[in-house]
Amino acid sequence: MKRKGYIISILALALFACEVISFPPLTSPDAQLQEIEGVKPPDAITEGRVGMTRIEVENALDFPICYVYIAESPSAPEGTAAEWAIGWGESHIPEGQTLAQGDSLSDIILPSGLYDIKFEDCDHNVLAWNFFVEIHEEDITITAMQSSDYLVVVNASSEPICTFRMLPGEFRGWGGRSLINEEDRINPGESRTFYDPMEGMERWNLLAENCSGYAIERFDVSIRGRTEWTIVDSSQAGA
Repeated sequence: MKRKGYIISILALALFACEVISFPPLTSPDAQLQEIEGVKPPDAITEGRVGMTRIEVENALDFPICYVYIAESPSAPEGTAAEWAIGWGESHIPEGQTLAQGDSLSDIILPSGLYDIKFEDCDHNVLAWNFFVEIHEEDITITAMQSSDYLVVVNASSEPICTFRMLPGEFRGWGGRSLINEEDRINPGESRTFYDPMEGMERWNLLAENCSGYAIERFDVSIRGRTEWTIVDSSQAGA
């Protein structure tokens, strides 16, 4: 059986072309992915489970992963407000444990389909993520790798930020799960880092919403190296 490899955050794809391949674009859930040869593990625990896939997560980052979220994608990229409001569910890493640099997690078994994927560190900084990842009836490996581009959202307002969305500039509308879990809001005085998951994506649309439902939007934002977005109260914005 062939084994597929996905890279969830790209630094330089050319350096790893013989080992991994990239996710499809966020806006193209039907994009075909190349296959690479691999070795089926001897304890193929998915045998006899029709439509089930065994997923291995590899940590090639410079720091540990504390949370791995893999949630079924909505029916289409545009989705509905109700579909995109659904949370990420439980992390596949047991509470109190971490996935250290160079380690892998291989006990994830899910039905074939399209999934949204997010990796976080222990402070809920989003290390890698993507939407509409196609998972087939084969064993696959998802490798988290370092990106040099990232956005730091600083909450200098008086209310917690409960929703944050980050979509390619060409994407119209605000489909897409919030990259903040409902229980892991960005409180006043705190910041949160979101790594850029797509090599070569020059412009991003950003949306931050506080827990009272007040939203701030920014369009065609360039994220190169460390990019900071400070959010203040509306009364301060015009000062």
